[in-house]
Amino acid sequence: MRKRGIFYLLNFLFGLDEDTPDVFEATIQFLEEIKAPIAFFNTVTPRKGTPMRKRLEDEGQVILPEADRYTNNFRCMFILKHMTPEQVEDGTWWCTSTFYSLSSIAWRMLLPPSAYTPQGISSNLFFCWGAKWRIDPVDYY
Repeated sequence: MRKRGIFYLLNFLFGLDEDTPDVFEATIQFLEEIKAPIAFFNTVTPRKGTPMRKRLEDEGQVILPEADRYTNNFRCMFILKHMTPEQVEDGTWWCTSTFYSLSSIAWRMLLPPSAYTPQGISSNLFFCWGAKWRIDPVDYY
């Protein structure tokens, strides 16, 4: 898509049953390898009425039952199999701050510039600001 000048974004959810702590670094490595212009990172937040939420409630794994009401998609609301909720939240913030660091933005957006560099650079800088202040950039995008 980069070669064709197509601007795209990728979305990642962390906290699935098969996720382990190495998922964060592997995700960033992949995104830098493909020089993705924009990526959104969130934790899995099963909404009430979904099969996953029912399963988690039945298994007694929900620890923040009201988390699906909030706009901050970085909160982990349940106990996972291979990570703690804190690991998921910290890893999600780490991915956001690493991906939207100035060095990553320069690498992905400017080396070499592409047809979507002008469009992508402003969004990336905005997300860099959000990551610095731990404000979920998706809330404002």
